Amino acid sequence: MPPSDNFNWLHLTDLHHGQSGQRPYWPNVREALFKDLRKIHDVCGPWNAVFFTGDFVQAGLEEEFKDMEAEVLARVWEELETLGSGDAVLLSVPGNHDLVRPSAYKPAAAFRQLLRPNGFVEIADEFWSDHESEYRQICSTAFVNYNSWWRRTRFRSGDIQEGLLPGDFATTLTLGERKIGIIGLNSTFLQLASGDYQGRLTCDVRQLQAVCGDASDWLASHEVCLLLTHQGPDWLEKSAKLSYPEINPAGRFAAHLFGHMHETDYLTTIAGGGEPLRHWQSLSLFGLDKFGEPPVLERRHGYTAGRLSFGTKTATIRFWPRRAVRDPGGWRFNRDDTSCQLEDDGGTRAQPVASFPKFRSSGRKAASRATVSAAASPSVETIRREIADQMAKDVLQAVVGWRVPDELFFEAKKILESRILRKNCEYVITFVAPYPAMPDGYFVIRRDLSFTVTNLLQETTTFEARSSYSGDVDLTSEAWQGRHYHLNLAVDGQKIQIQPNRNLFVKEGITILSEPVRLAPGGSARISLLGEEPCRIEAGRNTYIQGTPVIGVSVKIVNGYPEVISAAGVQMNHPEAAKMKVESQGRYVLDRPFLPGQGFQIYWQKR
Repeated sequence: MPPSDNFNWLHLTDLHHGQSGQRPYWPNVREALFKDLRKIHDVCGPWNAVFFTGDFVQAGLEEEFKDMEAEVLARVWEELETLGSGDAVLLSVPGNHDLVRPSAYKPAAAFRQLLRPNGFVEIADEFWSDHESEYRQICSTAFVNYNSWWRRTRFRSGDIQEGLLPGDFATTLTLGERKIGIIGLNSTFLQLASGDYQGRLTCDVRQLQAVCGDASDWLASHEVCLLLTHQGPDWLEKSAKLSYPEINPAGRFAAHLFGHMHETDYLTTIAGGGEPLRHWQSLSLFGLDKFGEPPVLERRHGYTAGRLSFGTKTATIRFWPRRAVRDPGGWRFNRDDTSCQLEDDGGTRAQPVASFPKFRSSGRKAASRATVSAAASPSVETIRREIADQMAKDVLQAVVGWRVPDELFFEAKKILESRILRKNCEYVITFVAPYPAMPDGYFVIRRDLSFTVTNLLQETTTFEARSSYSGDVDLTSEAWQGRHYHLNLAVDGQKIQIQPNRNLFVKEGITILSEPVRLAPGGSARISLLGEEPCRIEAGRNTYIQGTPVIGVSVKIVNGYPEVISAAGVQMNHPEAAKMKVESQGRYVLDRPFLPGQGFQIYWQKR
């Protein structure tokens, strides 16, 4: 079969770069990997793509991603270049080690809700429908370092449609006139703490809809599609398992590729004589685990190569699983006979794949959200965008007289691309003595917030002045005496009446204030929000997250309960937190752009 009728890829997963004790071992594994790639390239190459299904790094730190890019990916692509596969594009989803776990020290109520077994099910509708939901912001913020790296890496595919969560994407790779659809979904966003999360995760059909619109039409516009996640379906909670066929009914994807378990496991099932459902898990690239008592260190190294072969009437799929073994001569990769039956060339038996008949017969082409040539030059749009970005950086550099870091440039670019901009965001946080009938150990936090919002468009638009409060799980509504968090809303000094079912709603225990503010072209408005919430004194801190971009945040703390609370302060949750200034009268200021998911914490001590 001509090479142009084969779409080939490498599947890597679970590198854990930065793991304690890994650095001295990696060079030997890397050289064994490169030697094996040279060996199998003529069998199942050249490769059009590299799929990486999570756990690039160990702790989700910015420096880990930077080092991984330079020390691992750059070296891999140098090797691919020598083999004739240098045009391969990287497509990835994050793993549970690619996120930064939020602090579990006296967590906020929303974080505690996400940590509770089955807690996500109770707030799932708000999570998926409201992009400013504090639950969504907690999860998205955890992936800020992954997302920053992913958007800058030079190895990724040029045109990608992103989705609801960091790591969700859809893209189209082309092989001549053939179109291969690749979908990646974040399956690990709930794994925010240590512990066993099997049966506690979720993956939702709304993630699929967000990256490709009408999923049936988008998928039908491709001849074959593949699905990437970090965890397999066995890790989903009960309701997510039941709805998993909405994402991956048998026959929709040629295979669902994932990792996480550091072991090879290929499972193909056919129910009732229907289409095959393939769940293919790849071995970890660098597994360094301890098992038994006393613990014994076990290393697992492997990867997989894959191929889709297109004929005139049918398509087939094959995998080449590889596993490293160590002998007196060091590490070497071999065919992984321990996990599945293999043919003479080290690959699985070719299995027929159902390609979409609409694509073959009628030529129907649903609107593709992202298209890129799998083994060709970048698209004209990609080149144009890269040139425009570089020109903008050069101009900015000339103005300020020093090199502009990529992080700063993309931060500013995100702000400038916003249709509505908030600035001069001023908080006054006041500690208030508890009201009558409140339980012992509680006090009140009063939040007085004001900011300016500006319409950057040349047409009238609407800004949603919005605030939500999830409540304290330890405080009953009776003890709170019918109060709610939202007390006052004003626009340009004019008070807006707060009325239930008009601009005040309670949804699944969340109290939401939402008021549309009309903005003329280029117009501005000053918005003020006053709210109160009960808080446990022992909690020691409270978190405030920005739902939309804002330039400049200042926080003033007023201690109106000095008989119980002594010291208090502010910690900015921002990459430039070290530049925060502390002004007179307890005002903390950081004049930097804040992106959605960033914000600050207030903390206090009990006297």
